[in-house]
Amino acid sequence: MDEKDKELLREDGWEVECESPFEIRDKDGNFASGSAAYMILDWLEEHRAPSPTYFVLRKSGCRAVVNGVHQSDIIGVTTNEEYAKSKKSVFCYYEPVILLDQ
Repeated sequence: MDEKDKELLREDGWEVECESPFEIRDKDGNFASGSAAYMILDWLEEHRAPSPTYFVLRKSGCRAVVNGVHQSDIIGVTTNEEYAKSKKSVFCYYEPVILLDQ
C-alpha cells in the first residue's frame, strides 16, 4: 500500500487503522479488514473520476515585457479540447497544461 492508496481512501472518508493486516474504518464507524478492505480499495480505484486535462490558450508571438510592464500570453484555460482547437490560428495556439504536485 502506498500513499496514493491512503489518499484515495481518505478522500472517500476511510482511514487506515493497520497496514498488516490491512484494516480500514470510515467516519461512520464501518470497519473492513483483509479481503474486504482490499475490495473497497479496488472499487474506489475503478470508480475514481479521472482528473480533467486542462488546455491553455496562448497568444502567438507575444513579448514578455512591453514598456516595462510584464504581459501574459495566456488568453484562457479550458477542459474542452475541441473548444481550444477551434481557437487555434496564426494569432493563437493551445497546449495541454502540466499540473505539478505540491
